[in-house]
Amino acid sequence: YDHAFAISESSFYQSPNGGRAWQQIDLGSIEPVAMAVSPNFVEDRTIWLGTQEGALFKSEDAGQNFTLVTDKFEAINTLSFSSDGTLLIGTMSDVETLESPISNLQSPVLSLNVVNGAVYAGLLDGLAVSLDNGRSWQSIPTLAARRLTWYLPQAANTWLAAGPEEGVWQTADGGQSWHTIWSELPVLAVATTADKIWVSGLDNVAVSANQGDTWQVAWQPGVAVTALAVVNGRIWAGDASGQIWRQGDRAWAQVAIPFAGQQFVGFITPTADKLLAVSWSAASRMLQLWLLSETGAEWSLWFKQKAGAVLPHVAVNGASSLVGLGSYVYHLAGGRWRREKVGGVDRPVTAVCALPGRGWLTAITDQLIYAEDEGTWSALDNGLPGEVVVSLQVAGDRLMAGTSDGKVWFSSLTELR
Repeated sequence: YDHAFAISESSFYQSPNGGRAWQQIDLGSIEPVAMAVSPNFVEDRTIWLGTQEGALFKSEDAGQNFTLVTDKFEAINTLSFSSDGTLLIGTMSDVETLESPISNLQSPVLSLNVVNGAVYAGLLDGLAVSLDNGRSWQSIPTLAARRLTWYLPQAANTWLAAGPEEGVWQTADGGQSWHTIWSELPVLAVATTADKIWVSGLDNVAVSANQGDTWQVAWQPGVAVTALAVVNGRIWAGDASGQIWRQGDRAWAQVAIPFAGQQFVGFITPTADKLLAVSWSAASRMLQLWLLSETGAEWSLWFKQKAGAVLPHVAVNGASSLVGLGSYVYHLAGGRWRREKVGGVDRPVTAVCALPGRGWLTAITDQLIYAEDEGTWSALDNGLPGEVVVSLQVAGDRLMAGTSDGKVWFSSLTELR
């Protein structure tokens, strides 16, 4: 009989007789979420385990004992071997090897499988394939999700939905009908208030003051603007070189930043008066969120966590805040951060939302999970047909859920149970 292996949230099991009998191996504090068996197991008896904390463990005695190899990764979701025997590590933003990242997928890698020499990566927003052991990747169009990236409320019944290759769409009747207001591609960034809409393309930033009927060029910076945000009525921009700009009365002014030399990832505006700039250090693999002061003149470090160069999900409710990153949420209350596993589900957090006076709502791919402030997380019956929720926002008395399939779902807040 052949060896067989299995993992649970906190345990590792091995069977020496093809699954007829099992032995549980004590892993101590190791909580594995991914496993890979060496393609040369008969000779080297090697097994690899990965954890959500980014640690990689190795056993050379068929799983009897494991030793830490490295903890340099962000959350590990999956492990697999390519056809040339290279260990591939799927994280929350990339496919990596022990030496370095080997792809630029910029999406959580949820699964890795090798079929006839080809490596398939299951992503949060589609499927990619590599024919050269992970060195280059191509999306599979027939299985790729619709790339709607931004879902932005303007008023209770007026919303924008936009994607890099989808343009900008607007509804003025609460989602009953949609019409396109911007079709020039690609769309790099979108921001809005109740009366103005800003869109960034490759060459300029355009603004509309009449709900997209006509547009004017607001700025031609010379470098592509990859992030836009409106805070307290003022427009902010981040460009591809990592610089941040603020629109003044007559011109755009460059703003001093405390993370010079790091990669600028983007902006997050959890409320109308809060702006967070997200940076990432390649040297330390540290993701940092910087909060703009009320005067708009200074930045302070608000949150940091070892992760990839991804935009986390942020919600703010009074003095409490929630950050969704990887398979965890980080809860700020009483001036202290606390990490929580949402409902014990080992899947990535894809959206978070503060419900007015009612606590928090998170999306774990297609599952909605609710908690009162400081309370226990519990799943909600949401009626969504298995689609990954990438945006949760409150508009008036309704909750909007935007999915990676390009669909927008609405629910009355009073119907949430």
